[in-house]
Amino acid sequence: MKQTPLRDDHSTISVWRLLKRHVLGKRIVLLSLTLLVTSFLTFIRPLIIKGITDEGMLKANMQVIIVCALLLLISAVIDQGISIIQSQQFVKMQNSMMLVLYHSAFDKLLRLKKDYFTKHNNAEIVNRVSTDIQSVGMLADRSILFVVSYTLSFIGGLIGLFVLNPKMSVAVILVIPLKVWTTINMSKRNEEISAERIQCNRTFSSWFGDIINGIKEVKLWNLRENVQEKLSDQQSEILQANRKSVLCSCYNQTWIRILDSMVQSTLYIYGGFLFLQGELSLGGVTAFISYSGYVLSPITSIMSIRYLISSITPSLKRLNEFFQLEENHQAVLPCIQSRQLTVTSFELRQVRFSHTQDPLLQNVNLKAYLGEKIAIIGPNGSGKSTLIDLLLRFERPESGKILINHMDIWDLPEDTYWSLFAVVEQEPYFFQDSIRYNLDPSGCHTDQEILYVLERCGAIELFQERFHGDLNHIIHFDAGDLSGGERKKLAVARAVLKNTPIIIMDEAAADYDTMAEAHLSQMISHNFSDKLILYITHNYSYLDIFDRVYEISNKTVQLLTKEEILQLKNIENIHSL
Repeated sequence: MKQTPLRDDHSTISVWRLLKRHVLGKRIVLLSLTLLVTSFLTFIRPLIIKGITDEGMLKANMQVIIVCALLLLISAVIDQGISIIQSQQFVKMQNSMMLVLYHSAFDKLLRLKKDYFTKHNNAEIVNRVSTDIQSVGMLADRSILFVVSYTLSFIGGLIGLFVLNPKMSVAVILVIPLKVWTTINMSKRNEEISAERIQCNRTFSSWFGDIINGIKEVKLWNLRENVQEKLSDQQSEILQANRKSVLCSCYNQTWIRILDSMVQSTLYIYGGFLFLQGELSLGGVTAFISYSGYVLSPITSIMSIRYLISSITPSLKRLNEFFQLEENHQAVLPCIQSRQLTVTSFELRQVRFSHTQDPLLQNVNLKAYLGEKIAIIGPNGSGKSTLIDLLLRFERPESGKILINHMDIWDLPEDTYWSLFAVVEQEPYFFQDSIRYNLDPSGCHTDQEILYVLERCGAIELFQERFHGDLNHIIHFDAGDLSGGERKKLAVARAVLKNTPIIIMDEAAADYDTMAEAHLSQMISHNFSDKLILYITHNYSYLDIFDRVYEISNKTVQLLTKEEILQLKNIENIHSL
């Protein structure tokens, strides 16, 4: 079933508000009702057993034994039936919770600023988001949501204890503070260990992702032993943190069990004494010990839940911090469909941008119209790619405006704005999916249309030879088995197939051979009269096919004259010799 992105009205959201809105609600009401029923059944069970013992067995009344036994059977069947219902609801709740969190996390990633992805590698991001969502998903664990049941059981147990014997009840109550104190302290320690373990995993994922991305350099520089040594060091830290977590849980459970056994032994001794003195019946002793379990076990369970939550808390905090990261500016205009927005002009007006105090671009003025073909040149590091990021709203100018049809581009909804562009990047990315999906991710075109564009862009031979003419052929990870020129041909075909009013080509012919570059230039020259072409290039040989040529130098953009363009072409021709 197709899932709709789950968006919040605010730029930041909290995990709890997200789950409350999309997951909880009716399920909590239903579960609360089932918990009330099971708590009632749990409360009356010791009383039924007391009846069997005192009124049935000791008084040799078979009828009472049979009736009470049947009541126990009925309560057990009802209890198990309710348990099945609860399991179904818990599974649905946990699945819904995970789905909501993953959808919301992906939607958040789409809104985050570009610098988030430059500071963190892909492996680190995936590990962090997945680990935190999996951990937070444990909030739907049955033990956590049974707090209500444990609380009701605790209250019912106290009532039962005082009804049966107030003196013995005091001994049970005195143990409660000790159990609470023990579990609270262990929970605090567990939370510290969980935070340490998450940080170790986060550091390792970031480091290991970086190593995988640079695997060629590891081979070429013979860094195997060095990397293995660092891997051992980092894994040692993770294993040590895991060991601390396991031992902390073991110590906690061991102490709780010893304490429970001490209380139970004491109650058997004191209960036996009262039975021999005639102050408490045999069934009363059995019921009292059962009710003492209802009091002490919920304390253990509730405190164990706190112990469990302490291991979830670091992930919950980090996930909340993730959802509160600063996003790209959101549109102020209502949603406009791209087909309702006819592009006529595009303008940069006094644009300034910098990553530091020193501006990378300043006083940039550029205006282009639909039907024009604009070339942008400049040396490496001059700001050509930054200019593209500004046009695509991946970066925001410090001052000045970027306008489309005299509207500020930041006032337009993201989906509307991005649908106006097709982009051939310097390093085009390809999904590990079919040729068809990579050329037409939206699935809007027929096979015939795809093949026509491949032929038009000079990529039909590549398609037939490398992919055997099969649009369902699966591309390897990021098309790693293709050459740079082959990747660029597919990227150009993808941009043309998208059929948008604005096409941006960033070094589209950088890896082309001479014939392929000539074909691309001819295609640009004789087509796209209904589009705006922005072409970033270092090659000056074909500048005469463009309506205007801008050069980025001295941190600004300058329009070149025909004489300057001719001079650049002559220099290019000399260098080619």
